[in-house]
Amino acid sequence: MKQINKNTRRAKIYKRYLIVSIIIGSIMVFVTGKEYIEKNYPDAEVFLFDCMKYINGVIDKVCGSTYSKITTNIPWFWGKIYYNTQEPIFERIMDLSNKVLSYKLGRLLKDLKPDLIISTHFFVGHMCTILKKNGALLHCP
Repeated sequence: MKQINKNTRRAKIYKRYLIVSIIIGSIMVFVTGKEYIEKNYPDAEVFLFDCMKYINGVIDKVCGSTYSKITTNIPWFWGKIYYNTQEPIFERIMDLSNKVLSYKLGRLLKDLKPDLIISTHFFVGHMCTILKKNGALLHCP
């Protein structure tokens, strides 16, 4: 078995990072990611971005408060919702809503032209997948 020398294999160094999230529950990942990149890649530009606040503030407030209330007051109900998200009806609803919401995200990504997008929430990852399939993220690997 051929042994790989750590020094000969280098990770690609990106210049423009975009860390995208929905702040509900992932603020530490969001901030820690930024701090790590700035410390280890001082020449890089790092943009933090709360996707739902940018796309629609009303949706952000409604989703955030609903999520918080359900998980705090009736966690068993959130468990049912989470468990059933694999059902076809939930998948269709999420797919449709993410297609609609991804339009504004696509405009931002076109303007920023990040080399790498780091998503800390699956909604954002799904929106980026939709944009990539539609050819809107040709500049980003």
